[in-house]
Amino acid sequence: MAESNTNAKLADINAPSLNILASDPSAVVIVNLHGNAAHAFSDQRPHVYNAHLSLSTPERPVHVLAFGLYPHDYRGFGHSTCSPHETGLITDTLSIVSFLATTLSIPPSRIILVGQSLGTAVAIGTISQFSAPSTNAPIPPSLRGVVLESPFTDLPKLLETYTIKGIIPPILSPLMPYPRIKNWVLSHIADHWDTAARVQKLVADPDVPLDLTILHARDDWEIPWREGRGVWDAAILGSAGEGELKVMEGRAEEGEEEIRVWEGGTGRVEKRVRWERVMYGGHNKLGTWEHGKRAVLRMVEKDGV
Repeated sequence: MAESNTNAKLADINAPSLNILASDPSAVVIVNLHGNAAHAFSDQRPHVYNAHLSLSTPERPVHVLAFGLYPHDYRGFGHSTCSPHETGLITDTLSIVSFLATTLSIPPSRIILVGQSLGTAVAIGTISQFSAPSTNAPIPPSLRGVVLESPFTDLPKLLETYTIKGIIPPILSPLMPYPRIKNWVLSHIADHWDTAARVQKLVADPDVPLDLTILHARDDWEIPWREGRGVWDAAILGSAGEGELKVMEGRAEEGEEEIRVWEGGTGRVEKRVRWERVMYGGHNKLGTWEHGKRAVLRMVEKDGV
C-alpha cells in the first residue's frame, strides 16, 4: 500500500468491530506488529491474537488490531503492494496509530504496541518518531505501553548471529574468514533498524513518556537472547545513572530466569523499562506463553489511564 493512500484506505473502513471499538470508552487496543516471515495470518500468529484477546474482560475490553486483519499488511507483505523498507513500515504503523487516535478518537493512552522480531524494530521506530526534532507525528507521545518480544539491537549486528531455526549457520558465517568482504556487505545494508540506539534516545529524552517491556526466551535459536539484553543495556545507558534499578527474583517454577526493572523520569513524564529473560517460548511462540500474556496484561491493567 503506497504512502499516499494509506490513510485514505484506513478512513474508508466501516467494519462493525471498529464501530464497537470507537464507541467503547474503556477499551484497550493492541496493535500487533508481526515478524519478518510470511504474513499476518501465518503459522502461530492467529494464536498470538487469540492470546491477547483472552485478556479481555467486561470491565476492560481488549481489541486486537493486526496488520492484515484490516485493509493491509506491511507494505510488500501479504496482499499489500510496494516494496518493504524501514521508513515505509514505520509510516504504515504511524498511519494505523493515527487512524485509531484521530478517526476513531481513541486516546493514545489506550493503545499498546506489541512487536515480535522485526515487529519490535517497527514498534520502536514508530514511537521514536514522537521525539524526532522535526517530527510531524499526528498524535502525542503518550501510548499506553510497548512490548518487545524477541528484539534485536540492530540489523547489521544481528546478521552476524542470525540463524534459521537454529539449524542453518549464521547468515554471514561464510564471510567470517574474510572481514573486508563481510564489512563491505554490512556497509551496503540499506535499512539498519537500530533499535538499541533508538531505545537509548527514548530513555534519555526528558519529554517522552515510556513504558517498555523487553522479553526474550533462552531457547530462541534464531535471535539469541543476548540481542534482547543488548536493547535493555542501551536503555540503561540512556538513563545516565538516573532513576531506580531493581533486580527481581525470577520464579523458577514458571520459567523466569532474569527480571530487571528501571524506573525514572523528570516528574513531568514517567519512564519504565522492564527486561525479562525466560526459559521457554522460542522465537515465534513467546506471545502465546504465559510470560508474553502477562507482559501485555500488565499494560492493559495499568491504572490512571
